Amino acid sequence: MVTVPKHFSRNYIVYLDSISKINKVWYLNIQKEINPLIKGKTILDIGNGGIFNFDISLPKKIIAIDPAFKYFFKLKKYSNVVYGFDDARSLKSIKRESVDVVLFQLVLHHVTGKSFNETINNLKQIFVETGRVLKPKREIVIVGSVVFKFLEEIEKIFYYPQIYFFKLFNKPTVFEFSEKTLLSLIQKGNFQLIKIKTIYYGKKLDVLNGIKPGLLIFPAFGCFRINVNFL
Repeated sequence: MVTVPKHFSRNYIVYLDSISKINKVWYLNIQKEINPLIKGKTILDIGNGGIFNFDISLPKKIIAIDPAFKYFFKLKKYSNVVYGFDDARSLKSIKRESVDVVLFQLVLHHVTGKSFNETINNLKQIFVETGRVLKPKREIVIVGSVVFKFLEEIEKIFYYPQIYFFKLFNKPTVFEFSEKTLLSLIQKGNFQLIKIKTIYYGKKLDVLNGIKPGLLIFPAFGCFRINVNFL
């Protein structure tokens, strides 16, 4: 089965096209929420994918991390941007307490393993590493979609068939978490919740734009952002 980095590197142009068209309103609204949080700060953008959905002139420094960068022919250069290939579970190139804001933008549903338990452990490792690189009392910002708890339970039941399904079409597996599960993992990682906010998608949403753009376009119903402080 194709890995997430290889998949996004292969479908980069198509993915950009979906952002600028069907999902344009959603991304613009996300940008409005992120911009006030990053001015003058050092931010770590995990799973960046070569897409800066915020004003790059605002942060003092941007560390853009994505294993997919290994497959990119060329990354656009900016004076305040440093690119890295680290796995989010082991941010070896990032020093302890060196970052003001960690940004997870539409990426956590790609943190999957060979089982649901492995997926949860991956998330735990990521939040541990996030806590290590963050300065005291600084923020992580999570932007993404969530599902109702009962839908998450259905995903868990069909976890292995889902892996086979995505493998059949040579796509990376995704898992949509419930808000309850994410909040539980965040709090276990010694983070304190500040805010949850719905971000308006627009009239339509390309649900699988990261997997197969244009395959599933639905009427939009909401998104969430979680702001948390590290204790």
